[in-house]
Amino acid sequence: MADKAISALDELGAAPANTDKLVIVDGSTTKYITAGNLIPAEIGIACSDEVTAITTGNTAADTQKASILIPRAMTVTEVKCNLYKKADDDVTIDVNYHASAPETAARMLNAALSMTGTNLTATTSTFASAATFFLLAEDSFVTVDVDDAGTTAFGLKVWLLGYWT
Repeated sequence: MADKAISALDELGAAPANTDKLVIVDGSTTKYITAGNLIPAEIGIACSDEVTAITTGNTAADTQKASILIPRAMTVTEVKCNLYKKADDDVTIDVNYHASAPETAARMLNAALSMTGTNLTATTSTFASAATFFLLAEDSFVTVDVDDAGTTAFGLKVWLLGYWT
């Protein structure tokens, strides 16, 4: 979205019902920006502490390391992950989505994210079915699974980046 001067925004007055607004006050004039103007959204998910080695668990059900409620509808355009530290082996995670039941979440990414070799980060903007975004409904769930924990990896964090919808 291109920058706009405050004077170019609409007057506050009667804003549309049930529309999220960002209010801006410039002197004696009050203006608003609706959610349709793509207000950035960032959700950080801490999946482990920074002193305990992460694990995959003993069964497929044990691989889930974090489950969060999405507080507002969001369009995710990028997913990033990082580790505090790790050995030179690979760590692979999967980010999943479900509208109401986190224990049955399905993959939201086109492929799992891998931090290979000495890399402590990984990023993707390719989602299921090769889409360039993923819609998260309000009060839905996102889970993070560790598919391959390597030998000594610590401090897993995942970021969902996009905008509120």
